[in-house]
Amino acid sequence: MKAGEMVNDILAILEWSGSDSRTLSALEQATKVVFYITEPNFIASAISNLDSHRNGGEDGQNSDGPVDMDALANDEMDLLQIDIHRAFRSMLDHATTSASPSLQRWATASLRHLITEDQRRACVFSSGPSRYISFTSQLVSSGGVMILCSLLGADDADIRAHATSALEAIVIATREIGMAVNKSPGKKGFYRAGRGTKDDSAIVDAIVSNGGCGNTLVHLLISADESVAMMGCAFASALISPLLTDPRGSGRTLQFCSSSAASGMGLDSKDDGLASYRNAALVLVVGSGSDDVAIRSDASCLPALIQILKSGLGQSWGGHSTRSMKLQVMAGECLAAISLAVGHIVCETAVNASHSMYGPLRRKAVRALEVMEQEQIYDVAFRIVTSASSSSLDASRNTPQSRLREAAGLIILACASCSSECASYLISNRAVSELVAIAGESRMLTSSSALRGDWASRGLCFLEASTTLLLQAWKNTRRDDDTSSTSPLSLLLEALDAGAVGIASRVVKWKVELHNHDKAYSNIRVKTAVCFMLSAMFGIARDDDQNAVGTSRLYNAIDADCAAALAYENHGKGRSDLIASTIALLKATAPYAQRFANGNLTTGTSDDEPLPMMDLSEACFLAVGSICGAITGCFASGTIGSSTSCNDLHMVLKSSDFGALKSDKHSHLRRDASVMACEILTMRTDQGPFLPNVLIGTIGESCIVPALRLTLAVVQNGHEELRGEVVRSGMLIPLGDILQNALSSGDRYTFSAALAIFRFCGPYATVGLVDSGSFASLKNAIRTMSCVLAISENANDPNEKRTNILNSLKLESLETMEALSSNDSLQSSISNDALPALAELLNSEKEEVVCFALKTIQKLISIPSSAAAVANTGIVASLIQLLQGNIAENVQEVAFDVLHTVALSKSGDLNIIVRLLSCGTVEAIATLLGSATASLHVTEIGLDILLLVMTLSDPSVTSSLHPSAKEGMLQQLRDAFVGQDQFFRAL
Repeated sequence: MKAGEMVNDILAILEWSGSDSRTLSALEQATKVVFYITEPNFIASAISNLDSHRNGGEDGQNSDGPVDMDALANDEMDLLQIDIHRAFRSMLDHATTSASPSLQRWATASLRHLITEDQRRACVFSSGPSRYISFTSQLVSSGGVMILCSLLGADDADIRAHATSALEAIVIATREIGMAVNKSPGKKGFYRAGRGTKDDSAIVDAIVSNGGCGNTLVHLLISADESVAMMGCAFASALISPLLTDPRGSGRTLQFCSSSAASGMGLDSKDDGLASYRNAALVLVVGSGSDDVAIRSDASCLPALIQILKSGLGQSWGGHSTRSMKLQVMAGECLAAISLAVGHIVCETAVNASHSMYGPLRRKAVRALEVMEQEQIYDVAFRIVTSASSSSLDASRNTPQSRLREAAGLIILACASCSSECASYLISNRAVSELVAIAGESRMLTSSSALRGDWASRGLCFLEASTTLLLQAWKNTRRDDDTSSTSPLSLLLEALDAGAVGIASRVVKWKVELHNHDKAYSNIRVKTAVCFMLSAMFGIARDDDQNAVGTSRLYNAIDADCAAALAYENHGKGRSDLIASTIALLKATAPYAQRFANGNLTTGTSDDEPLPMMDLSEACFLAVGSICGAITGCFASGTIGSSTSCNDLHMVLKSSDFGALKSDKHSHLRRDASVMACEILTMRTDQGPFLPNVLIGTIGESCIVPALRLTLAVVQNGHEELRGEVVRSGMLIPLGDILQNALSSGDRYTFSAALAIFRFCGPYATVGLVDSGSFASLKNAIRTMSCVLAISENANDPNEKRTNILNSLKLESLETMEALSSNDSLQSSISNDALPALAELLNSEKEEVVCFALKTIQKLISIPSSAAAVANTGIVASLIQLLQGNIAENVQEVAFDVLHTVALSKSGDLNIIVRLLSCGTVEAIATLLGSATASLHVTEIGLDILLLVMTLSDPSVTSSLHPSAKEGMLQQLRDAFVGQDQFFRAL
């Protein structure tokens, strides 16, 4: 009898039904046969012998003749003539029988072998005429996963162990099969290595929904048996490992910390293919119950995993016997993946927590974060990172200690990004200096990660973690509710002492070899982290405006690093400090980012994870913006009208942040940097002018606000000539749309930054210098500001912060309007669109608002038509009310000038003279001129106005009036001078 016929007979026996002893005995023996003939080592040995036979001839000696690979593949397929699909169905049926525990045990154990053989066939024969179709894609719909999950609750420990092993094998096999099927020919990059697929995501979801992450897994993890605990860790790792090995699992951490998710910075919530694994990670912590069910400690795997790590830190942790290093590494990797999942969800849903799409997910993630904080996972991770046993003289060596250290670094990175408690703990323990020092160890940033793959360096997580802490501290530099005991300046000094400038100086000068996709991806991620760190360091130093200690120390460190480079590295190549190198990096990155965004430049194949060139551009814009002196970061962006966010916004944003800045001893350095940055912003690329293209989102929406911030820093801190160059670049055209969209969406930072750029650059937009599009954008901006000025204040609004923000926006709009009014080409537009609102603001109780409104009106009335329009707005009464009040002398003079111009603009108009008289002009001016405080200028124009009013006594002026009306006005004029003794004495 042939082997194939024998196997078919065995499969036929496995399909018997019955519960008598003879039937069960036969079924058990048949199951054992299948178990042994599908054992992976047996199959591997048989294939090896077949390979040797095909290559060496009949006598087994090696031959130099050609090898028929197709024939060899067919021989491999025929080597084990067993229907894997049929055998698996039979084993799955017998695994649920309760008549024979022994049969159930053998059947469950055989499942693992069948899954492994199915994976081998699907990967080897993934294409061609002999293509093999795996059964794993049918396990969810056929109920196979549900059956195996039910076996996790079996009474027999062996059955539970075999079921757990089978589920783990299914997940891994499905993932590997998906990668083998989708792999492109000649693939060299990391393509989808370690990344999940649609099929294995469905299996993970099925395992989670059928209770595969419940109490049974917890019991495995807390077992004193190393092999059992190892099995539990391996199963948990299979469910969530793509969160570590997929670049998207931790790719946006720094963006979440440096920007506001409400600001349109590109932090979108589109599915990145990792949702199933993140959900599994949450279930491992809080269980699979509904959101309203309280957390049950026996359903959480987190304490058991943390206990495994604690066992390696000594008895002081209250642990039991020390677990093996291999088990500690597996537990650490599981905790790292869980932390990344929780951190991503908490950060991504922070602003949109009330949205129905995010509500349940966020509540579950917040509960998971609470459990992590209760277990002090960050404390355990930090002690592992700083322990002497974790350090290594050679960072390139792949040791268990290095893997555990990197896993702990990922835990710190994730927790620091979403937990204020963790950030406070790390800051108080001087973690910034420790993490920067670790990242600066030899070869840490150049050696590939053994935990995540070649796309990340081993020191990347430590660099990103220290950057996250600096970014968090930068956010709190001017918060009124900051209770941190450590100032952001202290963190800056820690980073400088740990050598952050030296690390950054080396990294920004790295050359990125695009032909090596893995290495290019790794280098770009490191460069991105360094640029974010520089943006935070310069930002913290800029906010330390009291004694400039931080700024001085930072520039001294840069000078020292530059001197060392000149002495030991450059060998006479010339000076190139960190500032110039960072600006050069922006210039080098920008063209590539545009090409990547347009799809004109790719590396590897379509399966590759795209290079994060746009992330690097965003980080470069932020870093150069801080270097050029930007006051605050893009994290200040948010929704103006939101009652939950306006409190935070008002703490970090001030109108003075967007105005002219005071000079200090480092201003010349910012000016020099602004000159270099302006050259980049105003350059032309193959796609046209660079800055306008960035502002319309050609290299990604995430770069719009950072580019706006850099532009504002350049026009704030640079020479006045730079403002004209920025205007000539054409950036005012998209800026008008940005301003209007920011007002519609309530984005405070973007609106104020765009306003400030209009304020600085608008006066330089003269006829002949810019095109019609720029003028149209300026006129649209004037209309937008007019709408802001016309917004009525709600005196009964219970949210005082929101009212203050509205007042700040009005003040910024007024200041911008006053600056634009100096441009003769824009005065008619301001007069047509903003004049009524400006006249209304003269009644404001805020002297600063009144002053800007008056100055703007003063410039407008130089045009005769505008002066007549002002006279018709009822402004005279407002001006007289101002003169009668207690106002500053400079405001008083401006008010007199405006009143004088308005009055004389229609000196022959009887109506304006009557209006002046009826509004109390005579009384106000006579009282003011009778005081000793009136200046010569005020006295002169005051007498001019009085002479104009007194023309009512001239019969030729009032000839058109009825005698009774004429007499009434003359009486009113006489009464106005009654009691003005001081005025007459002054005359």
